[in-house]
Formats: sequence, structure tokens, C-alpha cells
Amino acid sequence: AGAKVIDVRSPAEFASGAVKGAINIPVGEVNNRIASVVPDKTTPVLVHCLSGGRSAMARRILRSLGYQRVENLGSLSRAKRIVEG
Repeated sequence: AGAKVIDVRSPAEFASGAVKGAINIPVGEVNNRIASVVPDKTTPVLVHCLSGGRSAMARRILRSLGYQRVENLGSLSRAKRIVEG
């Protein structure tokens, strides 16, 4: 509850289908853009990509920036099952 869902795929991938309510921040832009989307570092952040590799990288970046509650949902299909039910 209250988590921000961050899709770290490319804008083109995001446009082709996304988790309801997800925010697109490509993995290469996470470092520069996350503070504007999730200013409170105690907010739960759920990251995902197509297969889980880029979201694992994004999780490491977010943890290094001080975000305390970051979970890697892995793939798009898994993220949809978890977030959308």
C-alpha cells in the first residue's frame, strides 16, 4: 500500500504495455530522476523491467541513494500479477 511502481524499461517498451499506475524511468535515468518522482526515501518502491535484470540494477542504484524500501518485482508479467492481481 502506498508503493510507487517504477518501470525501468525504455519509453518504447513502456508504451507497448505497462503495469497499471507504473511510472516509466529508464534504468539509465534512475539516478537523476527518482527524487522528483519519489522524494521520500522511506516510500516503498517496486521496480520491474522486462525480465528482471535492469530492475535488479535499478534496485542497487536506489539502495545506494538511500531508498530504504526497494523491492525488485522482476519481470513485467510478474509485476502485473503482483500489482494488478
